Order: sequence, then C-alpha cells, then structure tokens
Amino acid sequence: MPGDSAWTKLSPAQEGLIAEKIHQLEVQARGAFLLLMETGRLLGLEETKMATAEDQHMLRLLTPVAKLYTAKQSFYTVHSQVGEGCAHPTPGSGSLMDLIQGKCLLHSKVQETYAHQRCTLQVVAVVLEGLECFGGQGYMEDTRLAFALRDAQVLAIWEGTTNVLALDVLRSLVKSQGKVMEAFFSTAQTKMEVASSSSELEAPVATVQRALHKLKEFLQKISFKGEAGMQLAARDFAYTLARIYGEPARIGNPYLEDVFLQGYLESRLPPKVFAGVSMDLERFGARVKDEIDSLGRECELNPPRLQQFDAWGQRVDQIITCSAWKRMKVISAEEGLIAEAYERKYSSWSRVHQIAKLYLYAPSAGIFTCPLAMTDGAAKVLESLGIPEPVEEAYARLTSRDPRSFWTSGQWMTERKGGSDVANGTETVALKLPDGTYSLHGLKWFTSATDSDVTLTLARIMAADGRAEQGSKGLSLFYLEVRDKDGNLNGIEMQRLKDKMGTRQLPTAELLLDGARAYRISAEGRGVASIANMLTITRIHNVISAVGLMRRVIFLARDYATKREAFGKYLKEHPLHMQTLARMEVSILRGGPHLKGSRKSILFAHCS
Repeated sequence: MPGDSAWTKLSPAQEGLIAEKIHQLEVQARGAFLLLMETGRLLGLEETKMATAEDQHMLRLLTPVAKLYTAKQSFYTVHSQVGEGCAHPTPGSGSLMDLIQGKCLLHSKVQETYAHQRCTLQVVAVVLEGLECFGGQGYMEDTRLAFALRDAQVLAIWEGTTNVLALDVLRSLVKSQGKVMEAFFSTAQTKMEVASSSSELEAPVATVQRALHKLKEFLQKISFKGEAGMQLAARDFAYTLARIYGEPARIGNPYLEDVFLQGYLESRLPPKVFAGVSMDLERFGARVKDEIDSLGRECELNPPRLQQFDAWGQRVDQIITCSAWKRMKVISAEEGLIAEAYERKYSSWSRVHQIAKLYLYAPSAGIFTCPLAMTDGAAKVLESLGIPEPVEEAYARLTSRDPRSFWTSGQWMTERKGGSDVANGTETVALKLPDGTYSLHGLKWFTSATDSDVTLTLARIMAADGRAEQGSKGLSLFYLEVRDKDGNLNGIEMQRLKDKMGTRQLPTAELLLDGARAYRISAEGRGVASIANMLTITRIHNVISAVGLMRRVIFLARDYATKREAFGKYLKEHPLHMQTLARMEVSILRGGPHLKGSRKSILFAHCS
C-alpha cells in the first residue's frame, strides 16, 4: 500500500485532470438531453400547427439523428490520408447546442474518407461505468444496475438499428431535395450569430464554423459518388450531424436533483408555463421517489408468464402480470403521461412537459415506458388520420386520465423476415368481410406489450382471386382490439413469450392471427405512410429512455461516492474514482447560463 499521501493529497495538476475528464464526460449526456428536448420542442410546434417549414424539416432530420446518437456513440479512427486529420474531440472546443447554452464542449469534423468505427452503446457504456462505481455491489441484482445494463441493450435495436437510422437521415436529405440541410445550416447560423456576441465564445464559434464548412464540403463531394457511395457514408454523416448539433444508492426527487433540467425549462418556457410545469414535475418527482421506483423494482422481480391452458385443458392464452405492472398503468393514466401531449394545456410546450415527465419516469418504470411509447404513437396516428369513426372511442381511451377507461396500444409489424423492411417482410393478409371489417391471418413474430388493449398492424389486402400486391404499395394499416367485450382473444393465438436478454418485465409474444377482426384505418396501400407518425413518436420515446437512464445512473453513482469508504477515504475523495465519474457526469451538469463556477467545482459540489 503506498503512503497515505497517494490518496489524501491532490495536486493542482491532478485537480485539473479530473476537472477536464469531468468536462469531457458531461458532453455526452448533456448533448443527448439537449437533442431530446429540442426534438420535443419541434414536435410540439408541429402538433399545434405552429411549425414553420424550417421547423418541420428539422424535426424530420433530428428524430432519427437523436435516436441513433443516444443509443450509440461512434468513436472514429480515421485511416491516414494526405491532408486529412482525425476527427477526435479536443478540449475547449464547442458544439452548436452547447453554444446555445453559452458554453463550448466539442469539436467535430467531417472526413471524406470512410472511417473505421469502433461503436459502443452510449447508454450501455454509461450504465457499465456506473456499475463499476459500485464495485461488487453493482454486480448484485439488488442495486438494479444489472437490470439497467441488460435492458439498455435493446435501445440500439428498437425502432431502427444504427444503419436503418443512418439511411433514414440520408433519405430525408434526398426526398426533401436538400431542404433539410438548408434548415440545418440556417438554424446553425442563427445560433452562431447569437453566440458570436460573447467574446468568451470566440474560439468555439470558430470551431463549429469550421465543422459546418467541412460538412458542406462533404455534401458536395459525396453527391458525385452515386447511391452506393452515399450509403457507405451515411453513418458518418448522421453522427456528424448529431455531434455538431448536440454533442457536447439512493434515489431522491429526480426533478429537484436535476439542476440542468430545471435550468433548461426555466430558460426555454414562458414564465407562466414554467411555473405550472415545474410545480407538476416537483410533485411527480416525489411520487417517482416514494412509489413508482419500488413498483419498477417489483416488475423486475416478477416478470410476466403465459398460461396457455386452464386446469381443464382449455386454451386460454392468458398473460399473467404482477400487481405492480397493473399499478403502473393506473399511474400512467392519473399522471397523464399520454394525455398531457394531447390536451395541449400549454400549447406547443405540452410536448416538452410530457417529455420531461417521462424523462423522470423512465428509469423507475420497469419498462412500462414501452407500452406508453406505442400508446402515444397510436394516438398520434389516429389523430393524424382525423380520428375516423371506428376508432373514436379508442382515441378517447388512449388519451384518457381515467384509469378505468385508459387503454394501451401495441404495434405489431415485425414478422418472420424482420421488422425494418416491412415492405418485403410483411406476410399477413387481410380478407374483407361483408360488414366492411377485415379478417387478418398471419404470424407476428415479435409483439411487445402484448397485454395491451388494442394495436395497430400492417397487412396486405387479399383480392377475390387470392392475390395480394407486394411491396409497400400493398400494405394497409389496420386497427384491432386484442380481446372482445367478453374478454376472449380476438382471433389470436399466443404461441409463446419471448425469452429475451433484457426487458424481461415486458410481455413480448409471438402471435398467430387466425381470423382477427380488424378495421382498415388507412387508404388502401397507404399503410406505411400512415404509420410513419407512430415511428416518429416511438423513436423519441427511445431517446427519452436512453437519456433518462444515463441520468439516473450518474445520480446513483454520485450519491454512492459520498457514502462508500475505501482506503480511509470516501470514494469522492479519490482522484481515480472521480475521474471515472467524470466520464459520466459532464454531459448533463456542467455549464449552462444557470450554473456558475469552474468545471472543477461542479462535480465536487454535487458530492458534498
């Protein structure tokens, strides 16, 4: 054992190193948070018909970018080329979203050469670091970090893998004929002009300006490479957009502990709106601490099971969930976790309010965020279709605050050939019945939140001659209720519950549709276009879960550092441990107009 001085004395140089590490770490989580909230703000403007054309283009661009970036982080190792450098972050440089906050965090360049990427799951990396901060305790199931680590794996897969999202970003560029990038550059330039008024931001402004210039050069060069060349560069392009725009124990009341969230809302929301939202979030944060978190733990310990037959050998296909899971549904209604976005009490800011609430809720929710994501998405689809007559009651129930009438929705698109390429992978067919409804037949290979009340699904309408049009033009969107008024399954057989790596609290089943009665709610052949709004919403929910989980793990690790003693000192007093916390902390709590003091002081202030 070295002398005590190795653990008790901290030189100015060591303090500077720790502060710098903290600074670098804060970038990731804080940038992810800003991407999330900006996407929510744009969604609120779009829903209240207040969005400009530029806002709509930015929403189309940022939705896949935010989901891609928060689920994964790319670390570039660029092969050496003449005249090209490596795209590594450098201390003291800045990103666009941090300039909005008045601080500078990240440097990002676009390289023409295709990078060899070492991609790690961002949220998984943060959770894993948090687990290490607890030592052996973190490996125990009681801390819930093991659950968090397993559950976080799905965020990079659900609602589009990295490649799917990168191509979606590229598709938005092509379909808009470049207008999404015009909106991006226009937004960037506006923020640059604001930031340029501060002499302290001269260097980071220049850094971001260079990054934007490189991005424009990249777009010009890649336009000559054809479709294959553009696709090969899609991942680098999407990550670069994210980096320029957004990079950057004991649970208490998560709202009161999150100074950055409070500061963000206060600086963005109109004063009267902030007063109402802040009061609600403080009250809800207390409920998360006192009730919801323990329910989430119960959901983790009591996963669902499938009872296929009763004692007399009759098939019942009943998913049995614990009382805590059922209680989560009640709380979701009471708190208006879906209703908040559709009541629009605060006009376009209602989405920001809802997202902030879900951000506090997600880490304690026991994955009940999944049915809520699809419920929100289904409500958005029904609203966008004008709430047609067959689904008027369903829309009212999906957006209700009354637990007695509140419904949740599923989203059944994944079949045996996968879920991304629905145009070629959907085999389910729909037969039209005399009363105008349809009978659905097919195998849904992966249906999350299978205990939901209703669902939206895609199917091909079969003509009288037994043929169905292939490709996306053959797909229509259908609404069906999972059970009839007597509680019997609606032409559905539950083949099995999926045995998953994580998210075991969530009932996910393989279903056979054998005459499920459904309503067609889209025009024939317009199923993919009609369900697109659902994907927008569920991707944003994916971001909420990723960012919320990162934030929670940082809070827990920070609290533990004030209580655990090792080598005669609390963990917070050991430079190496604080350096580890630094990699997790910096992206949320450093800087911003509402925080003062040096980078070194921030983490120690929160560990006091």
